[in-house]
Amino acid sequence: MRGVHSLGALSALTSAEGEALREHFKRVGFVFERLGAAEAILPNQLDAVRLPIVQWRLRQEKSAGAALTRLFLYDDVLTEPEAREAFGDTFALAALRGLIVAAEGGFVAPLRLSPYFGLWLLGDVLTGDPEVAMGPGATTHALSGLVPMEGAGRVLDLGCGSGTLALLAASRGADAVGLDINPRAVAMAEINARLNGLTARFLVSDIYASVGDARFDLIVAQPPFVMNPEEGAETTFLHGGRWGDELALRMIAQTPARLVAGGRAHFRIDLLMRPKEPPHGRIRAALGDAPVDLLLLIARGHSIDQAAMAYANVEDPTFGARYAETAHRYLAHMTGLGARESSQTLLTLSLPKVPRPDQSTIVLPLPSVARFSVEALAVLEAGLGHASLPPTALVGHKLSVAPGAQFVERRGAADRNAQSQVSVSFPGSWQGEQSLSESALALVQCLDESPSLGHAIAAYAALLETQATAVEAEVLRMVRELLARGVLRVVR
Repeated sequence: MRGVHSLGALSALTSAEGEALREHFKRVGFVFERLGAAEAILPNQLDAVRLPIVQWRLRQEKSAGAALTRLFLYDDVLTEPEAREAFGDTFALAALRGLIVAAEGGFVAPLRLSPYFGLWLLGDVLTGDPEVAMGPGATTHALSGLVPMEGAGRVLDLGCGSGTLALLAASRGADAVGLDINPRAVAMAEINARLNGLTARFLVSDIYASVGDARFDLIVAQPPFVMNPEEGAETTFLHGGRWGDELALRMIAQTPARLVAGGRAHFRIDLLMRPKEPPHGRIRAALGDAPVDLLLLIARGHSIDQAAMAYANVEDPTFGARYAETAHRYLAHMTGLGARESSQTLLTLSLPKVPRPDQSTIVLPLPSVARFSVEALAVLEAGLGHASLPPTALVGHKLSVAPGAQFVERRGAADRNAQSQVSVSFPGSWQGEQSLSESALALVQCLDESPSLGHAIAAYAALLETQATAVEAEVLRMVRELLARGVLRVVR
């Protein structure tokens, strides 16, 4: 099976060979930016639908970088002349180490090789095979921005797959460790370390078992979160239990004891929504009395129909008979659980530097959890901090709309007399696009024109032709909500 291609030849890769490959990839433009451009072709479509179009587009570029992109990431075949031109002086090395193998019509890549923020990372083609080692994917990308550019200290990549986040941290100066229960994943992570000329430690481990009582400044994890129907075989990188969150909850429960004072852990998971049981309740129950603050950022996820389609496609990307059977099995399982949809969730655990008698739990619905960085999280937490200020402190601050805001007005095309709807958009940011009520829009305008919230309350009351004391409570409620959602900021 292609997903479990032997790593024997690659295991002999030397650091010098890794450097030669990296230099060639950079020289011909097989880089992260090219992958981004390719992913913009028919985005949000399953590979079986978009691959032929992406392959054709890349073929038209007629460059070595484009050829390597379609070979390693879009399942295309390179003729021998194309392969020799694409690899140049590294062709013999790529063949020797098994990066390419002969096939009908030329050469194919038995493994994925992804350019990723200045790194090149091997991973398996995702199939239903239980030993598949996962390379960088969408959830990885959601966590990568939360690895600081410098000063991260000791970083642990829990469930590291082929080592992406540990190696990204190592490339930014961190002392990085990666753990995975899958020996193949650990072997591939070690190969990736040599391929990129980096030092990191990788261990086979059931959660934290292999690191003793070690503690870390930062822990990042993208646990398997797909629910596993009882009659289905378990896949290591994919399945997280009957509901899909059982393994993640086990990891979360053990994490506080692995953080230094002031340390943080970030988990990116999809949660199948349980009827009448909110996710923060399950997570807090798993944490018990652990002295950590919990920040739960939640965006709307897939319906169970969409989830069944996506998960079945992993096991059978050809949409054959196995796909139909697997999709039906997932649907029956989720329906039997009473689930209707999932949430995309970014979870942060913070261990305070100074112990406190209580812990905070903040749950914030957002348009997306895909665009977070260290800086964005700091902005979000600052907004949440200001939102929690007592009224006497908050009214003295000057507030304004956050940078990058664009106001959009929409009116129903069929009815010109229909009431318009206004939203505020932050393109490319975690705030996304958020609707604003007429009251909130009027308040935002008053805030921008006023030297403090206290003056804005008076101006807003004047608009409504009433007293400031009559609107103060409602204004404070709206302001706290807009601060928490990142629409407003405090001006220093």
